[in-house]
Amino acid sequence: MRFSTENESLLKSFFTSKDKEKVVAIANKRLEAKTNKLLEAMGSEYSTLVDACDILDILWDKVNDLKIINTEVSRLASSLLISVNENKRQEKELAQCHDRISVVQGELLNLEKVSRTER
Repeated sequence: MRFSTENESLLKSFFTSKDKEKVVAIANKRLEAKTNKLLEAMGSEYSTLVDACDILDILWDKVNDLKIINTEVSRLASSLLISVNENKRQEKELAQCHDRISVVQGELLNLEKVSRTER
């Protein structure tokens, strides 16, 4: 790693100075100034990047919302399928009951005919 003359000077000052906090404060100010220059140079690109990140965060939240909705829809579809199958089963049972009633009614009619003829 290559240090600039400015950084070498700061590093030497840090090891030789009795007031290390002052040297660190100077280094922090220089770093802040360089960071600000970089942000200014980036200007609208940085702003656009921040906006894009905000949009990505919103989209990610929407994706997660859709996953939750999809899970709920799947759960409801499963419940509906169970209900439909149960209704089909009950309809089949009801049809069988109607068939049995028809058979019993037929037997009752036959018994009535037989009892009338026997009288």
